Amino acid sequence: RTGKIKKKLIEAARDPDFESLRYLNSSASFSPDGRYLAFSAQMVGQDALYVLDVERRRIRKKLRFELNGITNPSWSPDGRRIVFTGLDGGISDLFVTDLDGNLERLTNDRYADLVPAWSPDGRTIAFTTDRGEATSFDRLKFGNLRVALYHLEDRRIELLPHQGTGKNFNPVWAP
Repeated sequence: RTGKIKKKLIEAARDPDFESLRYLNSSASFSPDGRYLAFSAQMVGQDALYVLDVERRRIRKKLRFELNGITNPSWSPDGRRIVFTGLDGGISDLFVTDLDGNLERLTNDRYADLVPAWSPDGRTIAFTTDRGEATSFDRLKFGNLRVALYHLEDRRIELLPHQGTGKNFNPVWAP
């Protein structure tokens, strides 16, 4: 309420587990109960997904995957899974992991799939993408970023309408 910092959760300069926090091109996500914070950071030249116990200020999990980068984690409403954007060979796709590190790739194409966000009911993931008629890989032309929905039940991607212009980035669900 006051804008004053109450406490620092992590300080990369003092923690040997982190070479670099991804605060410029990523975000962190609190678990639904507020007990944990998921974020990506680099260690030994590779990104990892960290789960921090906020009260104890200790890393609960460090999940490493064979990916070139990890950004923008988002907790599922039940607190059991985390969706994130993973870079694989320079291409961004959506991935889901549980806290044991069981990884599932949701998308696998040349489109940009960025900043995922779980729906409150846990059945859909909103994300930013360059999918659409204006994107042409043959001509290396990329359309306007737009919000799409990934329906987990049937793995269907739905592009939302009326997004030909504007900056359609970082979708957030209303409760």
